[in-house]
Amino acid sequence: MMLIPEDKYKDTYREEYSVMSHDTDSAYRVRPSIYLRYMQETANHQMRDCRPTYTELFEDGKAFVLSRVRVDIYKPLKQYDRITVQSWPSNDKGLTFTRSYRMIRDGEVVAVGSSAWALLDLKKGGFIRCDGELLKNYYHAEKLEGLPLRFPMPKCEFDFKGRRTVGYNDTDVNGHMNNTNYPDILTNFIDDARDSDLKSMTISYASEARLGSEMNIYAHREVTDEGKINYIRSLIDGNINIEAKFVY
Repeated sequence: MMLIPEDKYKDTYREEYSVMSHDTDSAYRVRPSIYLRYMQETANHQMRDCRPTYTELFEDGKAFVLSRVRVDIYKPLKQYDRITVQSWPSNDKGLTFTRSYRMIRDGEVVAVGSSAWALLDLKKGGFIRCDGELLKNYYHAEKLEGLPLRFPMPKCEFDFKGRRTVGYNDTDVNGHMNNTNYPDILTNFIDDARDSDLKSMTISYASEARLGSEMNIYAHREVTDEGKINYIRSLIDGNINIEAKFVY
């Protein structure tokens, strides 16, 4: 087992992974979507081991839907890195379910994440309040600080960058674009992604992208003290699909 920092999060749920060569780009950097996948896979394993599982929720007519996510990357991962990923719920009351993540390499935290979820009623539509009983078997801890999930989109003209049709392999069991696919798709339209390390990404999911949908991608770039900031907006049939902020 890999070394975990001795802090208040040391006992949270964890899984170990080895970064595959197929997870990296032409510069040997791990692609943006991979960070989300390792983090969410760890959360899925916690659901599997602690119950209720995703399938049990689904069979009960419920499903978690991601509304916002942020990942900060302190040091980029490389192929064959051995990592430990931790994940834990911070609350399960009200209409929002918050989950936090840490990614650790050689005892050092190299990336952190935060996400907000809603519990969807698949039979009646609408959202269900989470209560303390739903995830009573999970280890809970405080949410990570300094990871705001909201950001202002610039009020200016965005440049049209191109279109992307949602294909079969983009979708998951719910029949729409899996949320972890968005970062790689969106950064294909960002020039900074080719020659710079990603520092952080924040994505707000407004509506689903179903199989066959045509995503129209718009972007705006700024350079500030924060870094090279790329704002991305995807529209489907004139409606906002997602809005995102990538900082390099």
